[in-house]
Amino acid sequence: MYRAKEEGRNNFQIYTEAMNAAALEQMTLENSLRKALEREEFRVYYQPRVDAHTGEVLGAEALVRWQHPSLVWCSRRSS
Repeated sequence: MYRAKEEGRNNFQIYTEAMNAAALEQMTLENSLRKALEREEFRVYYQPRVDAHTGEVLGAEALVRWQHPSLVWCSRRSS
């Protein structure tokens, strides 16, 4: 249903195994994120924003990284 809605009005989609796999992957990721919050697996790093011409520090940005126990470091969704 959601897939058909994404495609616009007056549309239908035939169920495929790929849809099931994508839904399962999404659900697994969401559950892992919830557990990561409970386990305090997120780390915040601050990175300065520097003017390339002058070297002046213009500000900073916060980067959130997920230190997953069985995966490599995850910084953002790869899509």
